[in-house]
Amino acid sequence: GSFIVPTLDTVRIGYLVDLLVSRRRPVMLVGNSGVGKTMLLQDRVDSYALNDDSKSLTVNLHHLTDSKNIQTLLEQSVERKAGRVYGPPLAKRLVVFLDNVNMPYVDEAGTQSALALLRQMMDYGILHDRTKLSVKEIHDVQFVATMNPNLGSRRIDPRFAWHFATFAVPLPAKRDLQNIYTTILTNRFQVADVE
Repeated sequence: GSFIVPTLDTVRIGYLVDLLVSRRRPVMLVGNSGVGKTMLLQDRVDSYALNDDSKSLTVNLHHLTDSKNIQTLLEQSVERKAGRVYGPPLAKRLVVFLDNVNMPYVDEAGTQSALALLRQMMDYGILHDRTKLSVKEIHDVQFVATMNPNLGSRRIDPRFAWHFATFAVPLPAKRDLQNIYTTILTNRFQVADVE
């Protein structure tokens, strides 16, 4: 299995993420590869899904992700409540984890269609049915995200980004790295001794 070795930074950031998510505010972690953004947010999202009031969806974005892919994933995670109102099943809240939000392809107009669709949903709380051309009101959906500014488009639409409380995740300090690797190796050798 996997486990997280807590450091001062991961505890601080985890606390802020929990605080904002409990208030239904979008959160984004930004940092270089290997700083633990994805693992930290995935751990938090998984813990929310263990609660009776939440469900989670993880979306790993890449250069082929477009608005249709995102809309299909979101529509599969919600159900019709009444009329044109949709939401997660069983009166739950859906926490959507968007990993690597800056990775979708930037088209000739300079937009990323996946992020444009997500921005529309965050701005207006709606999606448009692609076959019936009708409006779907989406309720009880919240977003958390990660971004590596050194990969992909290196920037995202500010009209999308302004929705998020954004935190920089620093590289672990030398003492934190020693603690992390010592814990991992100790755990591994204890498991090997038992076998």
